[in-house]
Amino acid sequence: MNKNYIKNTDLLVSKIGIGTVRFGRNKGLKFSSNIPSDEHLKNFLINAKELGINYLDTAPAYGSSEERLGKLLYRDRHNWVISSKVGESFDNETGRSIYNYGYEFIIEDIFESLRRLKTDYLDIVFVHSNGDIENRCDRWEIYSALRKMKEQGYVRYTGWSLTDKFESDLSIVDVSDVIMLTHNKNSVNTKVLKHCRELGKSIIVKKPLDSGNIDAKKGYNYILKTNYNLEIASILTGTLNIEHLKQAIRSVDEYYSIH
Repeated sequence: MNKNYIKNTDLLVSKIGIGTVRFGRNKGLKFSSNIPSDEHLKNFLINAKELGINYLDTAPAYGSSEERLGKLLYRDRHNWVISSKVGESFDNETGRSIYNYGYEFIIEDIFESLRRLKTDYLDIVFVHSNGDIENRCDRWEIYSALRKMKEQGYVRYTGWSLTDKFESDLSIVDVSDVIMLTHNKNSVNTKVLKHCRELGKSIIVKKPLDSGNIDAKKGYNYILKTNYNLEIASILTGTLNIEHLKQAIRSVDEYYSIH
């Protein structure tokens, strides 16, 4: 699996990355999922690494995902690029997300992620959007907290994780090192995509197959063909099946071998 540099950073990430919500959460999702055993998860990550995958995306809202990754990867941390998020946590009892974008909460969020992941830095921290915070004028608390954690070396790069419905102030893109965006044949946000292109910002694609509603090969081909001349650094897959991961890799490799 070939790798891309995320533009304007020194992060080299595999063209397919792994989204880890299924590693630690099976409630409040659009799809049914069983939380994998420790042995399954260990073998899956070993196989993924052998296939050339080096990018993992996680979040406090992904249940026990961060904690489980920390136990499995802390001896091998330097071989992985890890992104996490701030602003959202998940209540397993109610099955609902809780959002808090206050300065102190974001600082605490990052320190808790570091503790769970057994690492002293995060490669990327994304703001976990609730679809509303972008419209509010008090985003300075978010920016101040992220800037402080970057200055102190706990976070290397920052950005926003946005949905295809995002239509508000594009200054969010301006202040981000990288943008994570829902992008697939059923969900396209040309406004954000074109602004990223104008600024020379990389995109990390989430939900490329629309939570399993799009055929894998057709889905990856669509994203790569309609990339608005962007640098799509990595496309996240949320699979726990190594054969599905291989299929994603084949689809991307085949596209690049032709184009």
